[in-house]
Amino acid sequence: MNAEKLVRSIVSSIKSKVGVASHPIKGKISKEILIRDSLSYALKLGKILREKDDWILKFLKEGGFLLFKGECIFLKWKNENGFTVGEVELQGIDEFKGESYRIWFKNENIISWRNNQIDVTVPDLITILTIEG
Repeated sequence: MNAEKLVRSIVSSIKSKVGVASHPIKGKISKEILIRDSLSYALKLGKILREKDDWILKFLKEGGFLLFKGECIFLKWKNENGFTVGEVELQGIDEFKGESYRIWFKNENIISWRNNQIDVTVPDLITILTIEG
């Protein structure tokens, strides 16, 4: 049994939450394998969210995409072998009124559909934010 399966089985059995870091690497190796400036970029996006002023426009200027604006009308999830698996559905508002957006997740958002057509899949990030950021 590998370490991830062992940790998942323990955490699932005690109905708890835990973060696990495995496979640590040295800084020298990370500089060789990580996408250059990706951590700095993530920190910059986090700062934009904390400032809250015009965060959507700032995200767009940084290369982000606004996939959808909507209200949650359906959310169903379950714990399955240590994974959180489920689906969320949004009903469009503002410029997306009359449209729908659905996301299937397994710990992370994996695939999304806009009006029943595949829109985004991993490895691209599908992130849900409140209107306040």
